[in-house]
Amino acid sequence: MKLADKPSKYIIPHHPVIKESSSTTKVRAVFNGSARDENQRSLNDFLMKGPKLQRDIPDIIFNFRLQPIALCCDIKMMYRQVLVRDEDCQYQHIFWRPHPESEIQEYELLTVTYGLTPSAFLAQRSVRQLSTDEKPDFPLASKSLHDYTYVDDITTGSSDVPCTIQLKDELIGIADKGGFTLHKMASNSPEVMADIHPDRRATFVSIRDFEDGFLSVLGSGWIPEIDSFIYRISTYSSDTPVTKRSVLSYIARAFDPCGWLAPVIFWMKHFMQLLWRRTLDWDQLVGPDLHKLWMQFTSEMHQLENFKVPRLLISPHSKDFRLVGFCDASLLGYGAVFYLVSSRSDGNFDSNLICAKSKVAPLSPTLTIPRLELSAALLLAQLLQSLEVHFDSLSLTEILLFTDSTTVLGWLQKSPHLLHTFVSNRVSRIIEICPSGIWHHISTDFNPADLLSRGATPSALLDSPLWLHGPPFLRQRFDSWPLMPATLPEELPEIKQSYAVTVPQNYNFWIELFSKFSSLSKLVGTIGYIRRFVMLTRKSRSNHPHHSSNILTPEERDSSRDFCVRITQRFHLSKEIHTIESQDECPPTFASLSPFIDSLGLLRVGGRLKHANLPLNAKHPFLIPRESHLAQLICHHYHNINFHSEITSTQAAIQRNYWIIGIRGLLKKVIHQCIRCYKYKARSFQPVMADLPPIRFSQIRCFLNVGVDYAGPMHIKEHNRRNARISKAWICIFVCLSTKALHLELVTELTGAKFMDALDRFVARRGLCQQIMSDNGTNFTKTARHLREVFQFLAKHQDEISEHLSQRNIRWSFSTPCAPWTGGIWEAAVKSVKHHLRRSLEPHPLTYEEFSTVLHKIEAILNSRPLCRLSSDPNDGIDYLSPGHFIIGAPLTDVPEYDYSVTPLNRLDRWELLRNLHQVFWKRWSNEYLHSLMPREKWRNHQSPPKPGDLVFVLGESSPPRNWPLGRIVKLLPGRDKTPRTAEVHFNGTKLLRPLRKLVPLPDP
Repeated sequence: MKLADKPSKYIIPHHPVIKESSSTTKVRAVFNGSARDENQRSLNDFLMKGPKLQRDIPDIIFNFRLQPIALCCDIKMMYRQVLVRDEDCQYQHIFWRPHPESEIQEYELLTVTYGLTPSAFLAQRSVRQLSTDEKPDFPLASKSLHDYTYVDDITTGSSDVPCTIQLKDELIGIADKGGFTLHKMASNSPEVMADIHPDRRATFVSIRDFEDGFLSVLGSGWIPEIDSFIYRISTYSSDTPVTKRSVLSYIARAFDPCGWLAPVIFWMKHFMQLLWRRTLDWDQLVGPDLHKLWMQFTSEMHQLENFKVPRLLISPHSKDFRLVGFCDASLLGYGAVFYLVSSRSDGNFDSNLICAKSKVAPLSPTLTIPRLELSAALLLAQLLQSLEVHFDSLSLTEILLFTDSTTVLGWLQKSPHLLHTFVSNRVSRIIEICPSGIWHHISTDFNPADLLSRGATPSALLDSPLWLHGPPFLRQRFDSWPLMPATLPEELPEIKQSYAVTVPQNYNFWIELFSKFSSLSKLVGTIGYIRRFVMLTRKSRSNHPHHSSNILTPEERDSSRDFCVRITQRFHLSKEIHTIESQDECPPTFASLSPFIDSLGLLRVGGRLKHANLPLNAKHPFLIPRESHLAQLICHHYHNINFHSEITSTQAAIQRNYWIIGIRGLLKKVIHQCIRCYKYKARSFQPVMADLPPIRFSQIRCFLNVGVDYAGPMHIKEHNRRNARISKAWICIFVCLSTKALHLELVTELTGAKFMDALDRFVARRGLCQQIMSDNGTNFTKTARHLREVFQFLAKHQDEISEHLSQRNIRWSFSTPCAPWTGGIWEAAVKSVKHHLRRSLEPHPLTYEEFSTVLHKIEAILNSRPLCRLSSDPNDGIDYLSPGHFIIGAPLTDVPEYDYSVTPLNRLDRWELLRNLHQVFWKRWSNEYLHSLMPREKWRNHQSPPKPGDLVFVLGESSPPRNWPLGRIVKLLPGRDKTPRTAEVHFNGTKLLRPLRKLVPLPDP
């Protein structure tokens, strides 16, 4: 890279025709960022390694506003004035032809080219190098090029006309040295403008109300005639639809780097946030209300042409400069603004707007007003930090920051560690930037930042008396400013609660450390490594015999164990040890143990086994107090290594090394808390035996409400000939829920069709039922093959069977999953049927007809079994009441219509007499048999049910106790008597219903 002596040509012919060459391939490789020649320093390296070459626009404009005589110009076609090194030009090739019929030509660009990544850096780096090289000959111009140039715009000035003219001449001279050309030169001084050659003068753009027009300076409009900045933003076209995309595009047109239009920009940002809250698509029209609001706002944008910001911040011969900042916040957002205050020689004061910045409040999380006020204070501090580069040039007398929030002032006077995290972080940052002593309180009525936090329309901004020059007191004597201390709130929010940390008198570090361990092995190992580390720090590593090993030796573990025992004894048995050491006598508490202190300072049991042929620890075990944590670890350790043995075996193992005072009580507690042992002896929740449901004693005809269950499989053969095929069959058992009457059907397949055939045969013989109850499929033990088949049948054909029953107006209900005892009546029937089958069936299988005959006989026998004893009078004609009494002679499809039990027998005919006999059975059944069901045979005691949220073990039918999963009770489901009997349990990522009988509580701590 080198500077050009004169402007280079735009394009230099290189090859007359297109051809694939190695240079073309390298161009693609460099542009794609792939492999490069390692000895070639590419253009991108300059960009990545170069320093920052220019200041930000607000900094340059601030310096521009400090000069009484302003001067601005532009470097004409700056990129094309910078030549690229010859060896780098090969990476700037293009193909071109003037007409589609012409041959394609390849060209090589010799100057910095627009559109390439390093172009901006190369051009600005050349200007920076030019200012450095020519600084001795052009000192004024060198400083302007170095400090007050933004890309190709030079914005500078001087204190008087002669100095400005000299600066202008130096800028032209230094530019010529580098092969650059300056043009678009302008100044607010007519004398300076008259000294500028017409070819270099700027062309002003005409604007309404200003004949001489304005000039664009760093994106802002500047009118030299009145030396003020203006804005010119086009109005929103009424033909353009109001969408989120068009609104954002219009907001982006408002270029305001210094924040002079911050209240108006804030209003537009808040409007954009409203669109965002309504979750509109980018091209979706806004609602009528927002459309009207937006069009009304944009119709005022042309009024901003009347909004003029004075370019000059300070008057000539000004002194006593003060930087004054204000911040404010509302629910909509927050902002900060700075003013420069100076005193003139005539005794008056100037106050002018420097810069401002605003932010909308975040949608999530929603911040409180005090937090927003603190965010505004932080924004003001950060804005002050960006102005630090100008402090030396201004020689500031004082910096004053104002907020109308007394809460923020109170926070700034607190130590950050006393505040919650959000507030603490921001207070720390604010104090780091600016001390709390420069903060003051101001009334909201005099706070110009109030416009920033709420936004303003263009008309409201023009009518504001505070925005451009701040509150009136800034233009008065400093001693009259309202700097009185504010009344801070007594109770500040976001203050951490203070906690007093007290250390008990008997606190011991090692005892506290021991309590952190749950395993004796880990405790001994950790203490062993700590002691080894201490040993290595006190002695040379070469003197330590085990410095190269990462494993503790048995000697180190024994020493670590003795250390734990010594610390425990000295803490819990300090009085007893002192008595033994001072008086050489045994304390009354341990008189039977005859304790003594060995050479290592450990308290051991004396006893009577001194001459026994036993190890030292077995004859004289360590004396351990029961209340120590070490005693619990010892009990846990020996209980585990002895395969969870009981109290006596564990105690015997422990006493070979340790004598724990009151060990049996401690061992009982430890074993009770052992989860593995607890599972094998655990007792589940057992609610009190439930009341019988109403369906069990309804006085209705037999088999109106039935329970259904399957028994089997059984084996049947096709015929009695030799080698007949053997197949499976099942017994479908129907039991009347009121009278315990049975009906047995033989089915040859576990299908929905066969079950419905059996149901049809049952209805044809016993009458139509209204409700069928059965076990839930999950009640079957899945490890048994035949019951697993029944489970699969119910799971597969449940919907089919339910639809068939619903067509007959029959309800089918299930019992609680995994609770077979809730269907005890049909489980007892299955047991009775199997009892007779085992004693009746021959060793060889039966045919279908033979098996059906046997089932019918068993059915007759079971329906003839007595329900209860009714009378001891042999003359009443009834010896006992059986289910058969409720079957024979009764209609199959109806219940008794008229009560004949109170009518005299001599007035009844034969048919009515049968009805009378049937009703007498029901009355005696209700008076005699139902009373026999009253006592609760088991589960008599009420237990406290678990609570939602309790952790329980979920019993598994086929899993051992050690594999029981751990679940959490979500909610309890009470029965008719309001006693919880079923729970919804969350375990293994699912929620299932389980009876309390299958849930085991965790052991008490």
